Amino acid sequence: MALVDFDSIESDSERISFIESIGNLISNGQVTPEALNEGLANYFSINRFLITIYEQVVQELEESKIQYDMWYSELFIQEKDKLNDGRPQSKFASQAEINSAVIVTNQNEYKEKKYEILQKERRVSFYRRLLDSWKVQSNILINLSQNMRSELIALSVENRANKDITKENLIRHNKEGLGDNIRMKKIKRVESE
Repeated sequence: MALVDFDSIESDSERISFIESIGNLISNGQVTPEALNEGLANYFSINRFLITIYEQVVQELEESKIQYDMWYSELFIQEKDKLNDGRPQSKFASQAEINSAVIVTNQNEYKEKKYEILQKERRVSFYRRLLDSWKVQSNILINLSQNMRSELIALSVENRANKDITKENLIRHNKEGLGDNIRMKKIKRVESE
């Protein structure tokens, strides 16, 4: 029996590739404002996606542990009854002896169930670490955003995305119109003199 569940790895690697495609901010060696905004906008969705997957793999692990405990308990009782049949109470088999008998008489099934639990524990651990690293990603996004904002301010780049162009044009038009009125009055004054 293999220690690795290749089906889950394939689906897990597809999920990782999906997250990387959305979370990768670097394009041509640079982080653009658009990519940063997209990363900030997608952060919550990816985090929720990871939490959902994490909870699913935790639930799968817990279900496997419950099934294992039920299976093992049933076998334990059967082995105990076999080992203690015909023995006086003072010579009953110890718990360690019964545990060993269960494992020895059911080796293949025992290994399969233990491997299944081990694989699921690894998946839980993997998604836990992935969630932790995604939390670090939020700090990176915030720092990049603050750095980019500082750089844009230092370069005196206007915030054109938030400007109201029509209001700006009206102000400019009124100023120009006012200037034209003053010039016209000066011309009329000069002509009348």
